[in-house]
Amino acid sequence: MYKEHLAYNQTPERTASILTDEASAVHKGLLYEEVFPGDLSWYTSNIQTELGDLLVMARLLCEQKGWDPVELEKIGAERFLIRMKELKRGKRE
Repeated sequence: MYKEHLAYNQTPERTASILTDEASAVHKGLLYEEVFPGDLSWYTSNIQTELGDLLVMARLLCEQKGWDPVELEKIGAERFLIRMKELKRGKRE
């Protein structure tokens, strides 16, 4: 779907690197929310944008590797439910 649109023939490794950068930006925004309380609307908006960019990179990586993103979403949904059950039981943090 997106392979014909890959800018500069970006490699999967480069995409994974960008994905990691986006995850770091989300983490940084969450930390800033704690350190600088008050009007959090800018932080919330920025975190959501960074999280959206992270999802874009995850989808692009799927396309590059020939993975079915719908199948990965199903796997993620299953793992999410497992994680929520563990958190409710206090098993993981």
